[in-house]
Amino acid sequence: MRAIFVLISLNSLLESAPTASDCAADDFSKVKMCAQIMPPKIWNVVPKEEFESKKSKFQEFLTCLGGSTCEQTQSLLKMEKAKMDILESMCEINGCLGNGTYENHKFKCEHTEKLRDCLDPKYSACLNAKIATDEKCTSSDAEKFEKIMKSVVEVCQMNIDHKEKFKGRG
Repeated sequence: MRAIFVLISLNSLLESAPTASDCAADDFSKVKMCAQIMPPKIWNVVPKEEFESKKSKFQEFLTCLGGSTCEQTQSLLKMEKAKMDILESMCEINGCLGNGTYENHKFKCEHTEKLRDCLDPKYSACLNAKIATDEKCTSSDAEKFEKIMKSVVEVCQMNIDHKEKFKGRG
């Protein structure tokens, strides 16, 4: 699972890491080492209490990488922090999104509805509609989720910007 975490969440670093740069090479090695701190299934929506233990491990991960002066790693850390903030918000409405509910709705929007572009307003609308009509979710949960989706779109844009900025450096 940790290997999956490294591959998925640090994909941007791999795509943009300049092979000629000692900074990026050193940081990539450090990222791989620090990723070992992360628990399995770090990005799953869980009850708020369970999230707190994940958050402390994530803080250890950030501390482990905190000394980086590489612009690419700083950009990546900013995205990872934003993703953790989103996960924390999702965990606050775990009764609605937990037990695979969010992941199932996301899968349906991405694969059944063929909406894979996280910047496409139809993608957000699809997820918002599925959450709003899910029997486990209250209207308050749906309102909170709409706000969360705005943050998801922001992180999506950050990821695109990161890849574009560091394209050709690796």
